[in-house]
Amino acid sequence: MASEKVLSDEILRDAQTKADRLRKRGERDAKKILDEAAKEAAAAAERTLQVARARADRVTQSLLATVEQDVRRGLLAAREAELDRLLEAARQRLADRSSYSPAAVLATLAAQAIGAMRADRVVLALAEADRAIATEAWRADVRRRVGREVALEVASEAAPIEGGVVVRSADGRLLYDNSFGARLRRLWPELRKELAAEVFQENGP
Repeated sequence: MASEKVLSDEILRDAQTKADRLRKRGERDAKKILDEAAKEAAAAAERTLQVARARADRVTQSLLATVEQDVRRGLLAAREAELDRLLEAARQRLADRSSYSPAAVLATLAAQAIGAMRADRVVLALAEADRAIATEAWRADVRRRVGREVALEVASEAAPIEGGVVVRSADGRLLYDNSFGARLRRLWPELRKELAAEVFQENGP
C-alpha cells in the first residue's frame, strides 16, 4: 500500500509539474499574443491617425485655397468697380462742356480725323449740343489745323453721340469716329493699365 501511495504521489507531482509548465507556457503565449495584438492595434491606430491627419490637411488646404480665391475675386471685383467708376467720371467730365473749350477740342478732334483720311471733301457729324459751334470761322480753324485745303460740310442731322465728332468722306467710303465714346473705347485699355498702376500700385491691369 505504501508503494502505491508513493507511486500515486509521484504521478500527481509529475502531473502538477506538467500542468505548471503548460500553464506558464500558456501565460507566455497569451502574453505574446496580447503584446502582438497591442502592437498591431497601436500600428492600426497610428495608420488611422495618419490618414485622418492627411485628410484634415487636404481639407485645410482646400479651404485655404477657396478663401484665397474668394479674397482675390473680391479684390478684383473691387478694382474693376473702381476702374469703372473712373471711366464713368471721365465720361461725365467730357459731357460737362463747361470744363473745357468745346470749339477748340472739337476742332482738334476733327483735324485729327481728317488728317488720318485721304479725302479732299469730308462731312462732319456733331452732337446736337455742338452743332452751333460749326461756324465758318470754326471750319477755317479746322482746315488750318489739318494743314491742307479740304472742303468741310456739316451733316444735316446730329450724330447720336455725347460729344466729339464723326468724320466721313463725301463719297462715304471712309469714316473716322472721333467721338468721345469711341476715343474712350480706343484709349481705355492703355488708360486702364496706367490707372491700375497708379491707383493700385501695379504694373498690369
